[in-house]
Amino acid sequence: MLLFLVAVVFVCVLGWLRARWLRLSSYWAGREVPHAPPTPLFGSCTFLQKKNPAIWFREIYDEFRSPYVGIWVFCRPGLVVNSPEIARRILVKDADIFRDRYVGSGKSDPIGSLNLFSVNDPMWTSLRRRFTPVFTAAKLRALHGLISTKASELVQRIRTETEENKRIDIR
Repeated sequence: MLLFLVAVVFVCVLGWLRARWLRLSSYWAGREVPHAPPTPLFGSCTFLQKKNPAIWFREIYDEFRSPYVGIWVFCRPGLVVNSPEIARRILVKDADIFRDRYVGSGKSDPIGSLNLFSVNDPMWTSLRRRFTPVFTAAKLRALHGLISTKASELVQRIRTETEENKRIDIR
């Protein structure tokens, strides 16, 4: 009797996992978003410990050549936006809709915990309200000359120090 009960529970759990997997794997197809099929547990993240995520994202971009691509971050759907127009709309016009992030750094991280790209609501709303006046088009245009000058100085310094075979401390 106990063996039968264990078998029934096992079959029920397998059925539930199968139904969940079918729902998950058809998420992007049902929304007509180009995507690669996910793998169980890892989703699209099968590259972990094998290649740099930036290279993997470049391969996804080259493979699909679409304004956006559906991926799975383990068992959660995610969207990779390749179009600058769509990215601008998400980051500027529709920013209030896209408040929560996949990535997060704990409160113990002094830099990452206040990074606009990794914080979630309500901290995100507060930070965005503070940063928005700083990044107006006029202020960024005014900073362009200074940034260009400093970037040129940095490139020149790196060139001279590498030509002299000096070690560069980047801390």
